[in-house]
Amino acid sequence: MNKVVRGTLVAAAALFAIIAFDAGKPVFAQDAKTAISMRQSAMKGIGGHMKAISVFLKEGMGSAEDVAKRAAEISATAKILPSYFPAKSGMDMVTDPKTRADAMIWADMAKFESLAALLATEADKLATVAKTGDKAAIQAQVGVIGKNTCGACHGTFRGKSS
Repeated sequence: MNKVVRGTLVAAAALFAIIAFDAGKPVFAQDAKTAISMRQSAMKGIGGHMKAISVFLKEGMGSAEDVAKRAAEISATAKILPSYFPAKSGMDMVTDPKTRADAMIWADMAKFESLAALLATEADKLATVAKTGDKAAIQAQVGVIGKNTCGACHGTFRGKSS
């Protein structure tokens, strides 16, 4: 590949990265309907990972290595989660699709973002703990995630189902 073609490809890739991401936040998060769909999918993904981790702990299905991979996926999702909550995408703001995102998210976005960051941090810790294979330590870290991140966020920022 000659230098001109390679330079053009590199420039095109850089331009795409600039257009597609704004400080690491996906562009689609600016569209409420798309953002709601993406955040619901992300939350279902996190829930699926947590369920699989629970099955490992309770029934021994899977492996500690699987837990580590799932924890890494949770962390990656948590890092971009706030971008799925653009302004005017709460339950009192849109009717299609339905959402349970409470207006408190936008009233205290700093707290919401800090809980998402904490989820990423605690999921990273779970990935590290899982690599030891110690089920008791894995269970303890899962408890921390459930109480201090998922439960704390849903308790404050998730509206009641209608």
